[in-house]
Amino acid sequence: MRTLYHWMLDPYSRSVRIALAEKKIEFSLKEASPFEDQSEAQKLNPIGGAPVLVDMTGAGRVVISEPRAILEYLDEVYPGYPLLPKAPVDRAEARWVMGWLERGFEADVNETILKERIMMRYLRAGRPNTEALRLGAKALEGYLKHLEALTAVRPYLAGEDFTLADISVAAHLSCLDYFGDVVWSRFEHTSDWYLRMKSRASFREILKDSLEGVLPAPHYAELDF
Repeated sequence: MRTLYHWMLDPYSRSVRIALAEKKIEFSLKEASPFEDQSEAQKLNPIGGAPVLVDMTGAGRVVISEPRAILEYLDEVYPGYPLLPKAPVDRAEARWVMGWLERGFEADVNETILKERIMMRYLRAGRPNTEALRLGAKALEGYLKHLEALTAVRPYLAGEDFTLADISVAAHLSCLDYFGDVVWSRFEHTSDWYLRMKSRASFREILKDSLEGVLPAPHYAELDF
C-alpha cells in the first residue's frame, strides 16, 4: 500500500494524486499542511515537505520526495497506464513542458497569485497585496498565451498523448481556478483542453476538495465555464 502526504491546494501534491489515479494505483492520503510546523511530510522531506510518497515494496519501505521524482518513479515502477510516451523525442517534449512550468510558473505565478490568495483568505492574514496579484496576473496571461499556442495545434500539451505534462499544468491551473483567477474566456483552445482534463475521473476527485471557510469559484467543479 502507498501513502501520499499532501496538501489539497498544493499543485504538486495534486499532480501526484492525479497520476496515481490515472495509473489505477491504490493509495491513502495524509494531509500535511505547509503551515504546520514539523509535519510528518517535513520530517520525511526536510527541504520541501509535501508531496511525499511512501511506498511499501518487496524490498521494503521506499520514501520518494519532490514532485518530478515521484511522478517519474510511478511511471517507471508501475508501467501500467503509462504517462510518458514511448518515443524518446515525445518523452523529451513532455519533460520540456514540465520543465518550462517548473522553471518559471512557481516563482512568477504561485508565489504571487496563489500565495496571496491562500495566505490572505485561508489564513485570514489580512488583505491581499494588490501589486503582487497584478504582477501574477500579468505573468499568468503570458503562460496562458503559450498554452493557447500549444493547444491550438495539439490535442495534448506534449503531442498526441495524455502525459505527465498535461497532469502537471492542469494541476497548477486548478489551484488558481479555485479562486477564479484564470480568465478562460480569453483562451478558447486552452479552456477546451482544460475541460477535457476536468472530465477525467482522476481529476474529478481533486475538484471535490474544498477549503474550510473559502468557497471555490462557481464554475470550479463544473464541466463548463
